Amino acid sequence: MKRISMVLIFLLVVLSLMPTHFVLAGNGITEAPNQKPCTGSWQFPMLYVGGKDQTVFAQAEYKFDENCRPYLANKVELNYLPDSILHPSQQPVGSTTVQAETVFPANFPDKFNDGENSILTVNTCHLNTLERDIIHLNMIAVQTDQPYSWNNITVTLSGGSTTSARYYNWWYQGSGPHMTNGYTSSQVAWAKGDSSYYCMGGPFCGGTPAYNITLYNNMVVDYQGGCGGYGTYSGTIVPAGSVVYSVWK
Repeated sequence: MKRISMVLIFLLVVLSLMPTHFVLAGNGITEAPNQKPCTGSWQFPMLYVGGKDQTVFAQAEYKFDENCRPYLANKVELNYLPDSILHPSQQPVGSTTVQAETVFPANFPDKFNDGENSILTVNTCHLNTLERDIIHLNMIAVQTDQPYSWNNITVTLSGGSTTSARYYNWWYQGSGPHMTNGYTSSQVAWAKGDSSYYCMGGPFCGGTPAYNITLYNNMVVDYQGGCGGYGTYSGTIVPAGSVVYSVWK
């Protein structure tokens, strides 16, 4: 009896020390951190693939400290496509895609119609920006896919699309997705995509729309086949959430 009483006292002490706020995550319950919400807009550094180092995939993850300052938590550069791209472990519960029109650079007709350099190499540049929760599960994402041709003299865009994705039913589409693209010069082109989201219901959102978030993609491609880009985040970060953006070709 005395041993049972000691066990009960121990359990009561442990329970009294546990926080009272929890977040459902997957099939279990995860403790949510006592961190104030971080609201603002953050532009993250450029990632680049397709250079002389033969990098074809680059990814950066940013988290936020107690003063809501972003810091680099992880960075990956690979000369191959990882399994997370080839075989994603999570599939969205909903997605929306908008197509871009084929763009021809009317401002540079002579350089783009150079018959001696008409044989082009075709690639597709991909840029994905997403937000993850406390246990690294994807919540929302926007991905821009831009086909382009290059011949070491000029670069030409062809079509393109931007897709917004939601990975849980308590995330909703606000506005978008949107996509634009164009040319800085005959040697550099760009593509931009964005999408807005809000959260309602679920484990931490409440009964009214919350966590209004817009994710932005900013991409550049060049006449030597290079592909680069960065993500921009605007809104309120979920508790202990992180922003991850990836570039690959």
